[in-house]
Amino acid sequence: MASTHIKNTERKWSGTIQEMKSVLEHAINKKLDNPKAAEELARDCVVELCNVIGGQVLYIPLGRTIELAIRNQEIFEEWKSGDPVANIAKRHRISSQTTYDIIAKERQSRRQEK
Repeated sequence: MASTHIKNTERKWSGTIQEMKSVLEHAINKKLDNPKAAEELARDCVVELCNVIGGQVLYIPLGRTIELAIRNQEIFEEWKSGDPVANIAKRHRISSQTTYDIIAKERQSRRQEK
C-alpha cells in the first residue's frame, strides 16, 4: 500500500526531479546491482537534495568538469602519499608536466583554503 502511494507521489514530481532520480537510480544500480535498493536510495537522495537546496537556483557544471576535478584531487593525493610522478602520469594517461601542473594548482588551492 505504501509503495503504491510513493509511486503515485513520484509521478507528480517535475520532469527535472524525476530525471534526477532516474539518473541516480541508474548510477546506483550499476554499483550495487540491486534495482530495488537503487530505486530507494535514489528517491532518498532526491528528497534530501530537495530538503537542502530546494527553492534555490543551482548551477550544475558539466560532467567532464567534475570528472577532471575529482581526477586532479586523486592525482594530488597519490603524489602526497609518495607515488612517483611518472607512475601517476602513466596511470592517468597524461604527461609528467601536466601532472606537475595539477599538483601545483592543487597545492595552491589547498593553501588558500586554510
